[in-house]
Amino acid sequence: MLYSKEFIASIKGAPASGVVKACAMAFEKLGAKGTWDEESYNVLSEAYALVASVIEAGLIDIKEVSPPVLRGRLHDDCVGINQYLLNVRKECHMLVQLERIELLKARTRQTLGVEAGSVPDACYQFEGQEINRLRSLIGEMAQSLGRCTELDKRLHARLLRRLQAIERDLKDAMTEWDRFWGLIGETRLLLSQCGESARQFVRGVSEMTQIVGVAQVRAAGLPAHHRLAMLSLDHD
Repeated sequence: MLYSKEFIASIKGAPASGVVKACAMAFEKLGAKGTWDEESYNVLSEAYALVASVIEAGLIDIKEVSPPVLRGRLHDDCVGINQYLLNVRKECHMLVQLERIELLKARTRQTLGVEAGSVPDACYQFEGQEINRLRSLIGEMAQSLGRCTELDKRLHARLLRRLQAIERDLKDAMTEWDRFWGLIGETRLLLSQCGESARQFVRGVSEMTQIVGVAQVRAAGLPAHHRLAMLSLDHD
């Protein structure tokens, strides 16, 4: 076996750097072979099983890399898995840099004697993975606007500016976020204009709203499982 149980278990603590190391171990084992053989197939298969499991478990968020189509053909599968591991390693290198920055921030806060997100009267407290996911969603939503062919040019420009401003605003702790709530109003207008073609953008806003709700609950000191109440004008 290429990976011990202890190594696999350790990945949960630092998934991005763990995947980078797993890929490096596989490539080192392969060496500089000019052809693919049974040994290469076994090494790549084990590496693929580990990396794909980490991604499918949601330990790292990599949507830009598509898994290979495996058909049980040694040469084709080796080529596909090898390229997949190269692409995943590249994405994880970027995540490792983000993890390093978060670690440096934590050490600096410890030296300064302050807690993460210690903003007076903070209404939103985000964790690192939430901020990364919000940034990813913002990028996906901006791209999806190009598929909204019925979209008015002025609204298109307004939505892009709002997404850019929202991304600039993102921090661990925030006292207000009016730009985000304004986005929800603009999204209703987008949906009215474009209908079905706005589906991806609307899904992005919906997921962002869920993440923001969790950040509000955290800032308010409520239990993690608490859900914010829905507004209603109905009376019993």
